[in-house]
Amino acid sequence: MTLEDDAWVWVAVQDPEGDARFVGRHDAERDASFIPAFQSREAAEAGLERLDRDAGIAVEVQAIQLGDLGRQAGENGFSVAVIDDDGEIVEKKGP
Repeated sequence: MTLEDDAWVWVAVQDPEGDARFVGRHDAERDASFIPAFQSREAAEAGLERLDRDAGIAVEVQAIQLGDLGRQAGENGFSVAVIDDDGEIVEKKGP
């Protein structure tokens, strides 16, 4: 499956009212950092439970176009992993 850059995906945003940033993950085995992006809001909300995040800092699910997410992620050394409702990676964008 290939998603177009104008497709909407859902991501976890840490500290949305302050220094907002996407919640990312690091794959130590591959030494790669990525931002998990979900195809539905429900999958993103369920995925919050599996994401490492700082305690006491608010996190909310927000929508963003895949192309914008990919550009912002790439500028910060991250790739994007698009995850389906079953928690499987269906597409990876970026380095």
